[in-house]
Amino acid sequence: MNKIKKVVIVGGGTAGWMSAALIKKLLHKQVDVCLIDSELVPTVGVGEASIPPIRAINDVLGIPELDFLNATNASIKLAIKFENWHNEEKCYFHTFGGAGYSSPFCSFQHYWLYAKEVGCHDSFWDFDLNYLAINDDRFSNKTQQDKLRDLPYAYHFDASKYAEMLKLYSTNIGVKHIKSHVNDVCLDKLNYVNNLKLKNGQTISGDIFIDCSGQKGLLIKEALGCEFEDWSDLLLCDRAIALPSKRLSKLPLYTRSIAHKFGWQWQIPLKHRTGNGIVYSSKFASDEDALDVLLKNITEPLDVEPNYIKFKTGKIKTPWCKNVVAIGLSSGFLEPLESTSIYLIQSSIIRLIKLFPHSDINHSLIEEFNRQANLELDAIRDFIVLHYVLNDRKEAFWQTYRTKQLPSSLSHKISLFKESGQVIKDPSDIFTDSSWVQVMLGQGLMPKAYHPRATDFEKERLLNWLNELKLVKHSALKSLEQYPDFLSKCEKGI
Repeated sequence: MNKIKKVVIVGGGTAGWMSAALIKKLLHKQVDVCLIDSELVPTVGVGEASIPPIRAINDVLGIPELDFLNATNASIKLAIKFENWHNEEKCYFHTFGGAGYSSPFCSFQHYWLYAKEVGCHDSFWDFDLNYLAINDDRFSNKTQQDKLRDLPYAYHFDASKYAEMLKLYSTNIGVKHIKSHVNDVCLDKLNYVNNLKLKNGQTISGDIFIDCSGQKGLLIKEALGCEFEDWSDLLLCDRAIALPSKRLSKLPLYTRSIAHKFGWQWQIPLKHRTGNGIVYSSKFASDEDALDVLLKNITEPLDVEPNYIKFKTGKIKTPWCKNVVAIGLSSGFLEPLESTSIYLIQSSIIRLIKLFPHSDINHSLIEEFNRQANLELDAIRDFIVLHYVLNDRKEAFWQTYRTKQLPSSLSHKISLFKESGQVIKDPSDIFTDSSWVQVMLGQGLMPKAYHPRATDFEKERLLNWLNELKLVKHSALKSLEQYPDFLSKCEKGI
């Protein structure tokens, strides 16, 4: 029995340095960690917008929030605002919070649907503290034990600066850093990676190799030839243009996602600049067309030249293959519509640490890792496709989505909600019931029915209860500080 003693990570960036930091922090006595970072390969800064689980990673590493906010020029994110997605006149929010209050046997949307029939004119989001805080420009990072008053949040941040922060952290706790290019990947007779030959003349051996080499997939694709499952039949976009601009004069508490005739545009408000970009399908638009639309919708002065990115949506079916684990873009790509890039990196690392072998490569652990990874990616894929298929736009790009043959998992969720107002969460799904409800309602899908338990309330009692819920939410809102004041205190180190 050969103990697993050395982990070799190929590639830096957020994926590589987050892998190095977490593995060394949590398995520090068991393994040595070495990261090889090529000077010939530029780092792609993925995930400038995030979702709340990133806070847990910083907590595990012991990184104070104030240090993170200032080092990465981060701002706060409470939601994503979807503009023109259902049609060109409507917008809605997908917040990290939850509207109202759900009883053990009946979710809040059922009470709200019934209330609409008996005289309630409030929107679903009027009962969501995150939404109210956005409208009132208020925020607090103090966790509340009362869920009705809690304010789940994430960040907008500079991914390259976060990678540098994690790099310093990792090397300080004993991660070995080699700055050189991998010239050759040497396999043994069983096609396991034996060692890597570097441009500087070194030969690096290891027990487990982590592929963080981006879409190139130096180990998982090129060396091992693992199969890629193409999702371009479900997700038509295959191009992106990134184009940062100057900082917005007022920072909103949300990411903007703006639908256009052949794709969508992002706007991410950081403290030092604004992240802009457009995701589009080359079948429906040229690069010139896409850039023209993007430029017309950027209000601040530009920082740099546009960065053109080609991609293919899909996944590696076996992200852990033999002694190689693909993490980040090497394991697959999903367009950043719901800010899942950083989450998928941390999820893969946590999964690997939980299933880390004590000695030799355990095939049962590999199978379980791959099973969980595939279920998680499929669920995120379904959630992203959901935004596209529920639309009432007239352009060819959007009409094509309305004729798509959907995965049975997504088709079932849509018809279940349409017929009954029900959302049944899969254990592997990172998105809450509230997330699915918000997007389906926001995309124009109104259920035909609701749970019978909702009618336990008489009309007046139901309306009074909803008013009380609103009072609780507004009371919690007034306890929050003004967001500009919070940012000012952070910059002063308070």
